[in-house]
Amino acid sequence: MAIYLADECFSGPLLRALRSAGFDIIRSADTLPSAPDEQVLDLAFKLGRVLLTEDNDFGDLAVRLGMPAIGIVRVDLKNLNRAAQIVRIIAAMTALGERAVGAMVTIEPTRTRVRTLQTSAP
Repeated sequence: MAIYLADECFSGPLLRALRSAGFDIIRSADTLPSAPDEQVLDLAFKLGRVLLTEDNDFGDLAVRLGMPAIGIVRVDLKNLNRAAQIVRIIAAMTALGERAVGAMVTIEPTRTRVRTLQTSAP
């Protein structure tokens, strides 16, 4: 299973639910509080972790600017209530498995989009 680094703004309830479901996730704020996105993405890469975020900016850094990334999972579930968000993210991340490595993933209420990152680590 992929291992993750959640950015500082990632939802606390979703983070706790994923950890309870067995996902290995650490928080960037524990190492780099209030760090800019570039430093957070670099930290995830150096630690060999897929970045877990609710922010669009990380995709731009990896795709448009070519910053290296192990993988990025962007969660966009704000239109669901908290209970539905938890059910959806656990199901999507479980189904995703190792495909998060080397990919830009977007988890939405009704679909999960996965595309290969050209800047990912081998």
